Amino acid sequence: PPRSTQSRSSAASDVYKRQTLETWHSSQLIILRSRFLENASKGNRDALDFNGFLKMFAEMDSLPADVNRKIFDFFDEGNNGLIYFKEFCHGLGVFCTRNKSIQADIFIALFDQDSDGHLTKKDLKRIQSVFPRGVKPVSYTNLTLPTIY
Repeated sequence: PPRSTQSRSSAASDVYKRQTLETWHSSQLIILRSRFLENASKGNRDALDFNGFLKMFAEMDSLPADVNRKIFDFFDEGNNGLIYFKEFCHGLGVFCTRNKSIQADIFIALFDQDSDGHLTKKDLKRIQSVFPRGVKPVSYTNLTLPTIY
């Protein structure tokens, strides 16, 4: 299946992916690697399957299943149903960017149900139901990631 989360911000996200491992502090990588291995798939201890990925981010429980799948597919660069640690770091680098344009592209791609690159009233109502009080940043193992409340 096509990977719609990469449609609008692909070129920009590739730049961030290349820079990601260089910008993570070594202590952050150690924490990430430890958490990653705790949640790795039973069949492949070097990778996260979909369920392991969801365990990494408890906040994702409140997201619609299709949005969770789009996020997983974004991280799964090999499109093989597994996320390896390097892919995981790349994906976090893109999702944690401070670049507002890339953030907007990702958000639109995640909630654009018909994948036309635009949010409809139906999409906006869905977003409002998922985030009734908004989204705010929260520290997660010394990283800033969004939390849903």
